[in-house]
Amino acid sequence: MAIGRNDPCPCGSGKKYKKCCMNQQQQHEIRRVRQRRFFEQKYELSQMVQRFLEESLSDDERKAVTRMFHQIIEQKHHREELKMFETLWRLFLHRYPNGLRGIEWFQQEKGRRLSQELKEMVDRWVRLVPRLVQWVDLHDEGGIAVDRLTGERLLMPYCETLEVVRPWGGMLAFLEPFDGGYYVCGVSSIMNPNGVKRAEENIRSLLTQTGWSYDKVVVEHFLDIIDGSYLSMSDGRQEERTKWTYEYECKDAAGAVRKLASIGRAHIDSDDGKTVEGSWCTDVYHYIALFSPEPVRVLELGGSLSAHRSRLVLSTEDERTAAQLVSLLRAFGYSPTERNRQTEVVLRRKGVENVSFHIDSTPSSPLWVGTLAVFAVQLEKALHVPHEQWNGKTPHEMARQGHVQEVEEWLKGYEFHLFNIQERVNLPLSIGVNHIRSRYGLPPSPFKEPYYFADLWKTVWLGPRETDTLLIRTEWEGMFFTEDLLAFYNEIAMEKTEEQKEAGSRVVLLLCEHLASRSISSWEDVGEEDWKQFLVEQIPTRWSSLPKQTVSQALDMLPELAGWLDSRYGTKHQKAVCAILEEVRSELEHCFALLDEWGTERKEEREKLLVWQLVGLFGFPTPSSAHFSMYYVKGIEQGKAVVDWIGHNRTVTWDVPERAQPHLLPGMYIIATAGCHDEMGDPVLVYPPAFSPYLESWLQKLKEWLDRVKKEVPASQERVRASVDRLSRRP
Repeated sequence: MAIGRNDPCPCGSGKKYKKCCMNQQQQHEIRRVRQRRFFEQKYELSQMVQRFLEESLSDDERKAVTRMFHQIIEQKHHREELKMFETLWRLFLHRYPNGLRGIEWFQQEKGRRLSQELKEMVDRWVRLVPRLVQWVDLHDEGGIAVDRLTGERLLMPYCETLEVVRPWGGMLAFLEPFDGGYYVCGVSSIMNPNGVKRAEENIRSLLTQTGWSYDKVVVEHFLDIIDGSYLSMSDGRQEERTKWTYEYECKDAAGAVRKLASIGRAHIDSDDGKTVEGSWCTDVYHYIALFSPEPVRVLELGGSLSAHRSRLVLSTEDERTAAQLVSLLRAFGYSPTERNRQTEVVLRRKGVENVSFHIDSTPSSPLWVGTLAVFAVQLEKALHVPHEQWNGKTPHEMARQGHVQEVEEWLKGYEFHLFNIQERVNLPLSIGVNHIRSRYGLPPSPFKEPYYFADLWKTVWLGPRETDTLLIRTEWEGMFFTEDLLAFYNEIAMEKTEEQKEAGSRVVLLLCEHLASRSISSWEDVGEEDWKQFLVEQIPTRWSSLPKQTVSQALDMLPELAGWLDSRYGTKHQKAVCAILEEVRSELEHCFALLDEWGTERKEEREKLLVWQLVGLFGFPTPSSAHFSMYYVKGIEQGKAVVDWIGHNRTVTWDVPERAQPHLLPGMYIIATAGCHDEMGDPVLVYPPAFSPYLESWLQKLKEWLDRVKKEVPASQERVRASVDRLSRRP
């Protein structure tokens, strides 16, 4: 239905259409009409040039030209891929016996008899030379490409020859200027980022060898450069690997596999009561996303299992799996005995792990969320794959050692690959690599929103027989603290009572979260300030829903952890932690006691706080019933708290329940609900007076976050609108 001039603008601004986007939409329609006419002329002219060459050449001459092209590409590594350039070669690259290229010959013979529009187009085509470009940014109308040799930035509008912009991809192509943009003339082959790099290196080498200009090199060696940009056949070479098949005698083998499945170490494909067929689970991941009502489990399968009566068979390409299987079965009271072992050689692509996954999701989660979850797992795993060109180091190790430029180039290639596979499966949402870029201190990619509304956790098996589990964030893998904190939990906390084990897991997980956010590379670099900020900022922020008793048990665990680290590394963390606890423990316990005695449903208030944060992040209006403010406690007078309303330059009073009054300390900082009439509601977070030195940086982070939201959310929303509009304009 058409939009009336006086109707509300569909962009949501609240203005009338005529005073908002009408003019912009009209300009867009005019550009579309001009673009459509431009492509009609391109097609008409190309047909005219091809007919002219057909008519001007004898049958033998045409065959000779065809033979010459095939002789040229026959010498190339990727002759099949180069066949698509035959028409382009005939028109723009090949010189006929008269010394002219096809388009030059046509201009000389037919140019005077063309319409003015076609004459101008022929003149442009004669002047065109190939350019090596790479996309580096997005624009509302298309992609921004940079010429890799000159550095010039070019707008390449969306059109029938450029439906999508592939992140960091590029091409060597004849680019025709028109209406403020550049369009591919003829055909082009999209290169991945490594292909662009190879093409650039090839061109620069030819410039040095020949002494020619950039224009002449890319014309004379066009097919050579394209050929060299493709993935070398040797890059896809295969290697021999060993596949192991173990046969065990095991009482109630089917029951044993069912037991493994109950703790997540096996996945059952079929079970008829007597025979069980399934797979061994190497790892289990948990994908938690805002767009999925329930977490999605992704099981990484590392081998096949078959069980019937007392016969259990394992087939795997990882020899370590057999020892893990036997250990677990013995822990559960089974006694597997190896009866037979066979090996066979299988061919696999070199450097590529042979992995399969099983997606375990609830009916309430959309099917495509499982696909996204697998992509997220594969990306995290790719960070820990050794690379030959880095002497066996992984991208994660390279980044932690300061080689971020090399890692950024690798991430560009991965983002290109990720975009292509997600496009093929036609997902309504996609993931990018910006959360990885942020992790390593790299600027965000312009091809994806900077936000990542999902989390990926991994099951870690602990205990003497690896029958207990703990969930950790996948981003912590490979960081200096992760292995040590899990080892502490495994050695010390696992021997405690269930309550102490729970307290130990909370300490380990929160400390991982804290250290992951800081630029620290070893335990020797962890200082007293790091411990103090962990205690007075992280604990009140992350444990606000816990009762005081649970927090006290966790605080008891900290000196033991610090002493364990000292014994392993010769550090002095225990002394620092004990000194800080002596200073702030009472204040911290008062914070949680205050929340305990207030008597509110803290989980519900905490959820309101999360909603308040998220709606702001998405750019939606904030519900008046869920607004939060920060207050500074000056004192308590006659059962009322006297507090400064931070950010409002006002002092207000607050009714405090009698049982909570002994725990309200001057100097505390409280985040609480604020009603529509500025009355204070229930506290959600309480920080001790010792938090004061960190307040300014905390507020500054909050301000930067809000500023970023204000800046980036509208841009993201506009990008989504542009994507929808682009899809509607696809031919």
